[in-house]
Amino acid sequence: IIQGTKWIEKPFPGFLLYNPVVVSQVTLPHWAQSQGLGLQSYDKIIEVDGKKVSRSDEVYSIIANKPVGTPINYVILRDNNFIKLTIPTMKFTISDFLQVFGIEFVIGLIFLITGASVYFLKPDLISSKVFLTLCSSIGIWFMEDFDYQTTYSLIYSVNISYLAQIFTPALLIFLALVFPN
Repeated sequence: IIQGTKWIEKPFPGFLLYNPVVVSQVTLPHWAQSQGLGLQSYDKIIEVDGKKVSRSDEVYSIIANKPVGTPINYVILRDNNFIKLTIPTMKFTISDFLQVFGIEFVIGLIFLITGASVYFLKPDLISSKVFLTLCSSIGIWFMEDFDYQTTYSLIYSVNISYLAQIFTPALLIFLALVFPN
C-alpha cells in the first residue's frame, strides 16, 4: 500500500508493465492503451526516448522525471516487428490507484479475512485448514497484482504471486475432496 500510494499524482507512461518491460493487460479507459495510440497488451518495450531498457523500473524512472503530457518515443517489439510510437505521459490519479489497486486489494483482504474466520471458528477440521490456505493463496494473488506491475517493492513479489496462482487450483481440488466430510 505504501509503495503504491507513492504513485498518486505522479507521472507514469499511461500503461503498466510486467517485468521485463512487457505491457500489462490492465488498463483504464482513459489510459494510452485504450486511446488508440497503437499500444497493445504484451508489447515489449525496447527503447524509451532513445535509451535501451531491459527492466520495467527503468521505464518508470525515465517517465518519473518528465512533466505530465510530455511526448515519449517508444520502440516496441510486436510479432517480431519493431514499431515506433509516441505516447504522452499521464498523471496517475487517486482514482486510477483506487480502480487498479484498491479494488483488488480489498478483494484480497476479504479472502484473507474469510479464510481466517472459517479457520478460527473450526480450527480442528482439515477442511478449515485447507480453506484458510486456499483463501490466503487467493488473497496474496490479488493483493500483489499491483506490485508486480508497478513498484516491484517486494524482491520476490512475482514469485510469491505466481506461487499463489499455482497452488490455488490444487487447493480447490483438495478442498472439494475433504469438504464433504
